[in-house]
Amino acid sequence: MDLEEELEILINETQEDKEPIIIAKSMWAILALMLMVEKNIKPKKCVFMWFPMWFVDRSDFPFEEYLSQIEIPILFIQKTNDPTGRFEDIKESLIWFSDKFSFKEIPWSNHEYDDLPELKKIILEYLG
Repeated sequence: MDLEEELEILINETQEDKEPIIIAKSMWAILALMLMVEKNIKPKKCVFMWFPMWFVDRSDFPFEEYLSQIEIPILFIQKTNDPTGRFEDIKESLIWFSDKFSFKEIPWSNHEYDDLPELKKIILEYLG
C-alpha cells in the first residue's frame, strides 16, 4: 500500500464535506490519522476498526505525536484477539491519549468482518 497515494485519494474525497465522519479499518485508520494531522482535516467523529497496532510497533510512524494532536471523538472497535492487535493491548496503549476515545470489544480472534449486523449496530449507536 502506498500511503501517500492513498492519502491523496482521501483528501480528495473529504474536501467537499466540512464535517466528515471517518470509518476506517486497519491501515486505513493510520491514513485517517495522517489526514487529520498532516492535512488538518477535522472530522466530526471517527470509528477505527481492527486498529493495526503491529504497524505502530514495527514502524517509525509518529503514532504518539499524532494521537496527542487528535481532539475529536474516536471509537476503537477491536476484536479480543485480533492478530494485528489484541483489544486489551489497544485499549491500554490508547486510553491515556484522550478522554474522547472510547473502546468496544468484539469477541473474535481474526481480522475479518464476521458479524456485519452487530458492527453496524455498534457504529450507528456511536454516531447517534
